[in-house]
Amino acid sequence: MSAGVFSCIGTSYIKAAKNTFYFTKRGAPFLLKPFALVFALFYSVTLLMISLFFYALIILDWLGNLTDTLRKSLLNAMDGHSRKINNGILSFILEPIIIVLLSPLFLLSVFIPKVSSNPIENFAVNEISDIFSGAGAFKRINKIIWGAAKRLFRYVGNANLILMPILSVIAILYSIVLIAVGSIFAILIPLDWISYLIESIRQGIVSFTNNQQQKIRYSGSSFLIAPVLLVVLAPVFLLLLIIPKFTTQIDVEV
Repeated sequence: MSAGVFSCIGTSYIKAAKNTFYFTKRGAPFLLKPFALVFALFYSVTLLMISLFFYALIILDWLGNLTDTLRKSLLNAMDGHSRKINNGILSFILEPIIIVLLSPLFLLSVFIPKVSSNPIENFAVNEISDIFSGAGAFKRINKIIWGAAKRLFRYVGNANLILMPILSVIAILYSIVLIAVGSIFAILIPLDWISYLIESIRQGIVSFTNNQQQKIRYSGSSFLIAPVLLVVLAPVFLLLLIIPKFTTQIDVEV
């Protein structure tokens, strides 16, 4: 399992604590080292306490991974059953029923709140592209269901002429049900966009904490200011991180 946001943020705070001593040893002028050491001791204790708090929330990273695994398993199952519709008459009859039965389970899994994410690189570029191209859970599931409806009529078009009338009736009835189910997910597509906003915030926090801890090593002003920023903003980070995410970006590990 990839490290989640709480694990990564906790690690950034520990690195920030270590880097205060790194600057004291390597970057601080000789005459100012005693004063820098006092600051480093105070900063490091505070940062370590905050890091332990974020590490205590790693359980949310594990739960987030479990939630996402469940969502993706159900969606992949629905996608697989949709693709099998044209495999034969039994598949034509049974696969749409299975898709409809799986739909409420998927909907329930999506509404299990997910309060963690796996950090990814180049998030702003990748994630927004994925959501608007169909990688958001609700948009993706809607496409799967519409694809299943299309495959029903494709199968009818290639069927034996004698069976075509019966299969046409079945296809029409199935497609009505599938379209109704797909419409429910289509209504929920805006939650994919809200999910992007929440994910942007999470990845921004991960990036910010990592950048600040790195700056401490190389600059006196960062040595003084960055730890203060990390301490002051920690409660804000926590409040933003616990905003639940009710959908999943399918093509990105989250």
